Amino acid sequence: MIGWATLVWLILPALRAERAHAQDDVTWLLNQINALRASQGLHTYALNPQLTAAAQAHSQYMSDTCDVSHYQSNGSGPIDRARAQGYT
Repeated sequence: MIGWATLVWLILPALRAERAHAQDDVTWLLNQINALRASQGLHTYALNPQLTAAAQAHSQYMSDTCDVSHYQSNGSGPIDRARAQGYT
């Protein structure tokens, strides 16, 4: 019978690969959007790490609470989350 430690040891690399794959998806999508914008003579976008962190934390909150909303149960909204991450 396979032990928990062995199971975690087998699954952990897959979880790390999934996280790397998700970042590849973000990079790919940003590159696609920027190529389209550039083809139309528009400025390209860049990710802001503070806003990205705020968005990721809120996405995790919505997943954990099954509450899909712009506002959290404590009344905080998008501006509050951005400021909490240091965005001004």
